[in-house]
Amino acid sequence: LRYLDQFRKSKEKQNNDNISRAKTYMKDHLHKKISLEEIARHTDLSLSHFCLLFKQQTTYTPVEYLTMLRIQKACNLLSLSRQKINEIANEVGYEDAYYFSRVFKKTMGKSPREYRLQQKG
Repeated sequence: LRYLDQFRKSKEKQNNDNISRAKTYMKDHLHKKISLEEIARHTDLSLSHFCLLFKQQTTYTPVEYLTMLRIQKACNLLSLSRQKINEIANEVGYEDAYYFSRVFKKTMGKSPREYRLQQKG
C-alpha cells in the first residue's frame, strides 16, 4: 500500500501515452480504412480495454473520434483545394463518395458541396 499512489500515477501516464499513440496513428492513417483492432494492436491494448480507456480520456468512442478527424480534414480540403468531392472522400478514407457525403452531412449539417460553396461565398 505504501507505493499505491505512485503505481496509479504511473499506470495513468502509461494509459495517456497509449491513447496519444492511438490518436497519432489515426491522424497518420486517415487516408486508408483502418479497423479498431488495428488501432488497439498499435497501442498494445486489448480491443475492449482500448475502447474503454479511449472513451474515458476523450469522451468519444474511437470511431467517433476517427470520423471527426476525417471530417475535419475534409473540411480543410473542401475549403482550400479544388479537388473533386470523390477525391477528397478517398483522401480521408472513404471509398464510397456517397457514404462520405452522408457522413459529412450528418456531422456538419450540410453536404460537402454546400459546405464548399459556403466557404467561397
